[in-house]
Amino acid sequence: MKKILIMMAAAVALISCGDKNPLLFDETKVRVYNDVNAEFDTMSYVVGMNLGLGMSLQNNNIDFDRDIVTNAILDEFSKETVDYDFLEENTRTMQRFQGEHLRPYNMAKRSRQFGSDTPDTLTLYNDEFTPESISRIYGYEYAYFMRRFDLPVNIHWVIKGINDSENVTKVDDIDSIMMVDAATARKYMNEYTSTSFLEHNTECTRRWLENVAQHEDVQMMVVEGDTLYYRIENPGNDLKPSGIHDTVSFDYDVYARNGRPVESLARRIKSLKESLERTRNNTQIDSATRALLVNQIEEQLHTSENLRIPLKQATIKGARYAMQQLGVGGSMTMWLPSSLAYGSRGNRAVAPNDGIIMHVTLADVVNVDPSETGEIITPGKAKITTLPTPSKTTPIVPSPGTVTPQPTEE
Repeated sequence: MKKILIMMAAAVALISCGDKNPLLFDETKVRVYNDVNAEFDTMSYVVGMNLGLGMSLQNNNIDFDRDIVTNAILDEFSKETVDYDFLEENTRTMQRFQGEHLRPYNMAKRSRQFGSDTPDTLTLYNDEFTPESISRIYGYEYAYFMRRFDLPVNIHWVIKGINDSENVTKVDDIDSIMMVDAATARKYMNEYTSTSFLEHNTECTRRWLENVAQHEDVQMMVVEGDTLYYRIENPGNDLKPSGIHDTVSFDYDVYARNGRPVESLARRIKSLKESLERTRNNTQIDSATRALLVNQIEEQLHTSENLRIPLKQATIKGARYAMQQLGVGGSMTMWLPSSLAYGSRGNRAVAPNDGIIMHVTLADVVNVDPSETGEIITPGKAKITTLPTPSKTTPIVPSPGTVTPQPTEE
């Protein structure tokens, strides 16, 4: 395969969701509310119950202050606007605490319980991570969890579930202490996540994409029966990907339907650099382990700073085809249904069956002859139709008999 000189484009600035809403985020109101006078709500209580039991049973080495936890939740949902930068940074801080403090502490403690001579030198807390600060971090993370998945919950009953679980010290205590027994809680959540939750996300995505389609500068593309929408802000030069086997270098930002940042190349590189610096300065692990971790992070950082992949390996399926409309130096925004994004399973940051927004800048392309890859190409596998979408109309999905251009798999 031909080698290419990678020319990374400057990172696209994150565009916040303001009055103009340039990325056409879904501005539907969140379903979380706080009503202290409302009748008992099973869904809300079970969500709080699960969060609280996580503190009591799974993270019982942490001295949580539940008042601080619940106050952080209340504070987050009292805000008129969502500060996603703050919430994302809080998540990274929690992950850092878990990776650098909680996990090593738990492992050392478990080793000593099984007779290991592991010295009792690791400490869970320091000047940065105190019981109070950790409680606050987890409280905002719990609130972010409810925002990420747009749960229809009453904060009053969520907090009740969190507080009731404080006295649960073992699994056998759950049924006698909590207002909902463990079996009912599991059944309720399983039924919700497998039916209502998925149906809600599917319907919200459908309505949102219909609204996106009304904008005059937005076009549509049908990929294997699923429709995505895109807008080219800068077409770039004449060098374009000719198919999904071409090697590409690109910068990207991904957002949830409501505008919440999901991932970006710039954020990944920044996070890896910070992780590398912390690992190099981590004196709580032995030198051999530290060297191994530093090498792993350096390899990940090198790969991210020199991102180059065959287009067919792009995680977002819809991007593999929409990016073929761009020339080098060009940029575009895509609005994608879950079927062309993270699918029916979602991921940590995107709910199942939920749509996303992706902004891409194409930095470089090397056109590859499919025969050089040694792969068998099946003609007709990808059927794509690119049409302008009329403004102020319902989006048109071509019928099975619509004439389409030749597949771009080759």
